[in-house]
Amino acid sequence: MQVIKYKILSVKLSAVVLFLVLLTGTVLAQFNQAQLEFIYRSARDYERLGYYEKSAQQYQVLFENQPTNTSYYRGLKRNLERLGRYDKVVQVVRRRLLVADDAMGRSDLGSALYATGQTQQAFAEWYGVIDRNPTSASGYSQVATAMLSNQLYDEAIVVYYNGRKAMRSDKLFAIEIANAYAARNKYAKATAEFLVYVDSNPRQLPYVQRRILKFIDAGDGEKILKVIEKRVQNSEHPKRELLSLYSSCLTRLDRYPEALQIQIQLEENRREANGRRKQGSDLYNFASDALKDGKTRVAIQAFSLLLSEWPNSAYAQPAKIGLSDAYLQIQDYASAVRVLDEVAANSPQGTYRLKAQLAKGKILLENLHEPGQAIAVYKEIFDEVPNSSIKREAAVFVGDGYLQLGQTQKAEAWYDKALQLISKNQTGLLNKIHFRLAELAFCAKEFTKSITLFEKVEFTGGKMSDEGDLGNDALEWIFFIEEAQADSAGALSEYADFKRLSIQKKDRQALAVLEKIVQSYPSSPVAARALLDAGGIYLRLQKPEGAFTAYERILQDYPTSVYVDAALFQLAGAYAETGRPGEAIASYEKLLVDFPDSIYLEEARKRLRQLREKAPQAFQQ
Repeated sequence: MQVIKYKILSVKLSAVVLFLVLLTGTVLAQFNQAQLEFIYRSARDYERLGYYEKSAQQYQVLFENQPTNTSYYRGLKRNLERLGRYDKVVQVVRRRLLVADDAMGRSDLGSALYATGQTQQAFAEWYGVIDRNPTSASGYSQVATAMLSNQLYDEAIVVYYNGRKAMRSDKLFAIEIANAYAARNKYAKATAEFLVYVDSNPRQLPYVQRRILKFIDAGDGEKILKVIEKRVQNSEHPKRELLSLYSSCLTRLDRYPEALQIQIQLEENRREANGRRKQGSDLYNFASDALKDGKTRVAIQAFSLLLSEWPNSAYAQPAKIGLSDAYLQIQDYASAVRVLDEVAANSPQGTYRLKAQLAKGKILLENLHEPGQAIAVYKEIFDEVPNSSIKREAAVFVGDGYLQLGQTQKAEAWYDKALQLISKNQTGLLNKIHFRLAELAFCAKEFTKSITLFEKVEFTGGKMSDEGDLGNDALEWIFFIEEAQADSAGALSEYADFKRLSIQKKDRQALAVLEKIVQSYPSSPVAARALLDAGGIYLRLQKPEGAFTAYERILQDYPTSVYVDAALFQLAGAYAETGRPGEAIASYEKLLVDFPDSIYLEEARKRLRQLREKAPQAFQQ
């Protein structure tokens, strides 16, 4: 493509070539403005294509015709520099100085001389610019920029500071000095200058914050923090931008409690400034970020403080939702439900009440195992909310509640209600309902019907065991049932009993059934799966040794089972959770080597990386 463009340009320029004669770099022809504009476009096209020699020739024509034109001069100089012709650059700069002797030209001459090894003459030119213009900010800027282009960072910094002193402005050139220090990896000094810059340009806080946080990531966190702390301490009334930056740096260094105190100060400043409209926003955003970062206790403290100090804030209801999420993370389910009840009570109608009710129902169903209470919540939502998408979601959860209670007919009836509200393109929810109905059929020991229902679950590209895409799980169930169906009156029948008890959250009874299957039907294909499920229940019951035994027995007694890679993956996870990183690493690595096609590979690699960060010594053993 470049060759074609080059040929087209050559044809276009043939008419122009008739007008000019190049002799030792001197153009004898003169052109009108239209011709110059045509040559200028050609020069830029050549430059974009990377034909710097041709581009330089065109710019030479332009420059000789109009040596005062900055664009022509810059274009010629730029292309000659790309070609490494610095001696020619010196000539061009000197030629321009004959018609326009200014700071830019003298600074350029210094750069050209420096590039040709004439260091002493270069500095003489640069300092000469300043001597001739001692009170010109642009002169200092031109010289320092030229020095920076030659990677003379320290020298440029000195020039900037001299300019600041001459102009009697301690804020001049702050961003330029900051960037120069950053280029020299002097991050603490760069931070000090960025603080000067953002003080005069508050809207640039996001940019400055990104730069300083990168400095912290580079390893100079404590030094940088001291610079910011000193600035805060020396300010009688620190600006919001400075305090916000301080808090962000503290959180980056994992010093959340201290950052929370800064957020409180920000809120107090807002109160003093009568900023009621956004009162509580700083604490809310901080608490939300802390929750995302896993700093649950700090998040709870921040959300609670917001609610106690500013209960009428526009952020109060969102804070309560966030607080319930935080309690959920630390498994304080009762507190989470209490907060959600407060949200519902304070919002008799509207979005927050609905969010609270949906969240409460999920906690009751999945965490507190109170299906009766959960059903009551979801039935209320189903009856009161006109939105069809919410109604069908509530109907599914009511069905899940009845399923957990063991009332299969009622569960099936509510799943049917949900199906009546679903359109064909809502694959995710359709999959979930078909999957639940298939499980119902399996628990009722209607194995053929169960397979038919599992076959209705479509693949949508999700991961294994992802509630949004149950296609892989359904396929696994089909394979399992078909393989074990010959023993439908024995091991498979017992496994159906286990599944029913498992759905009802009766772990101890379910575990007893699994142990019976392994003991009574050791040669059945159901036995390995029973051991895999038993391992999971042992972990939930906080009996890791039982889980280790179950997973290791699959590896030893059923080496050809389709569940071997799953057992290795679960065993590695169990080791990691119980503080045995060396054994976890060995299990993950065995999985990677022995099962290159396993669906667990990606997650195994991810967990290995996490272990490498948390326990690097385990990799050295």
